[in-house]
Amino acid sequence: MKKSGSSPAYPIESVDHALTLLRLFSERHRMRIAEIAAELTVAPSTASRLVAMLEQHGLVERDPKSPAYVVGSALRRLGIAAVSEVDIRAQVHPYLEVLAEETGESAQFGVLQGAMVVFLDCVEGRQYLRVSSRVGTVRPAHSLATGKALLAELPRDALLALYPRERLADASESMIKTRTQLERELAVVRSRGYATLLRENAADVYAVAAVVRDVGQRVRGAISLAAPHTRMKERYVAKMTAALQRSAKAISGTLL
Repeated sequence: MKKSGSSPAYPIESVDHALTLLRLFSERHRMRIAEIAAELTVAPSTASRLVAMLEQHGLVERDPKSPAYVVGSALRRLGIAAVSEVDIRAQVHPYLEVLAEETGESAQFGVLQGAMVVFLDCVEGRQYLRVSSRVGTVRPAHSLATGKALLAELPRDALLALYPRERLADASESMIKTRTQLERELAVVRSRGYATLLRENAADVYAVAAVVRDVGQRVRGAISLAAPHTRMKERYVAKMTAALQRSAKAISGTLL
C-alpha cells in the first residue's frame, strides 16, 4: 500500500501500524488476523493485540459468522461524516423526491468508499410494499446495483487493488462469487450505462442504478431505484430504468 506525504522525524511504529490497518479496512470488507499480520509484516500475536485495541474503540469488530474482523461502527460513522463535509445530498435530494414520486419506488443515493458503498440519502416509495431506506448503512459494493455502477467507472488497476483475490468475500449462493464474474458484470454495466441487481443480496428485491457526475464529469456517486421483484414485469423495468437514466442525466448537469 502506498503512503502519502513525507515520513515524520520520529515515527511511532505502533501508531503507524494502526493507521495502516485502518486504511486497509477502508479498502477491504473483512480481514483475518493472519492477513493483517502478513500485510503489516508483524507476528500474529502483535496483529491480534493491535486489532483488540481497535476493537475496543469501535473501529473494527468481529464478524459473527467467521473468524475475520470487519469495519466497526465508529469507523463507518467517520466515513459518513467525511463524505458529508461536502453535502452533495442537498443537491441530489430534490431529484430523488421527483424520481420516487414518478415511479412510486424507493430512490437512494450512495457513494463508494474503498470496496464498500455508503448510503447517504433515500426517499422511500409510496407503495405499501416497498424497499425501506438504507441511509447510514455500509454494504459490499459488488453486492449492490449502486456498487456495480460505481465499480464500473474504476480503471482496472484500481479495481484489482480493491479485489486482490479471485474469490470475493461474502459470496452467498445468489451473489457474484469471483473477481472474474465481477469484471464480466462490470463490462455489461459499462456497455448499457446502468447496473442491475436481482435478488443478489436480499430476497425479493430488484434494483437498477446509474452514476451521477459533477460539471467536471467526475463521478460523485450513484442513484438507484429498488422495488420488490414481484412488480418487475418487463414494461415496468423499462419504465423504471428510463426514469432513472433521465434523473442521473439531470443531476449530472447540476452537481458542483
